[in-house]
Amino acid sequence: LYSGVSEFDKALDAVFSLQTFAFFLLLFMLLSIMQATAVHPKMRALTGSFKKSMDDLWHFGILAAIIFVFFATTGWWTFGGDRDDFRTGTETMTTQLNIILGTLPENYNLDFRLSVYVMLTTAVFFLLMLNFLLAIVVEGYMKVRGEMEENKAAYEFFTDIALTAKASFHKHTARWPDRRELIYVLKHKVSASEVN
Repeated sequence: LYSGVSEFDKALDAVFSLQTFAFFLLLFMLLSIMQATAVHPKMRALTGSFKKSMDDLWHFGILAAIIFVFFATTGWWTFGGDRDDFRTGTETMTTQLNIILGTLPENYNLDFRLSVYVMLTTAVFFLLMLNFLLAIVVEGYMKVRGEMEENKAAYEFFTDIALTAKASFHKHTARWPDRRELIYVLKHKVSASEVN
């Protein structure tokens, strides 16, 4: 009986390891897809916005972590002796995250200090920090959008696919030269006087 339970436990561990590996593999695939969309100028809006905002997002993350830990420490110190949801640092951080996400502690309105804590946590994280985060991402998007407006050669994604297919068809039927050869000739062999 014990060997059967042990084998079952090993099988569960193997399944858990496989699921963990698959989870990280899927995350990697998502990042690869996001990187692939950056190839098209109009599709680059999302990935480009994050790239342009990366420095500001990093500093925002540092500030948000400091403020989160400060609020958690304050809550743990103030309410840890009275309430189970603030008894440990981990419980306090979980409670605080729930407050930020909209789940309020049970009977919080019976304690004036806890009511103030909930209001301050909500105001700082949900109203201020979320708006700062949104402003950082929008600023990055506006930079990318400005670059997209300057690019007059790019069309909408599906239009570009259709135009690429059309050009490929014409290349084979009209025997157009290879694009790389054409670019090389235009860059190296055609002088400015020949163009004029």
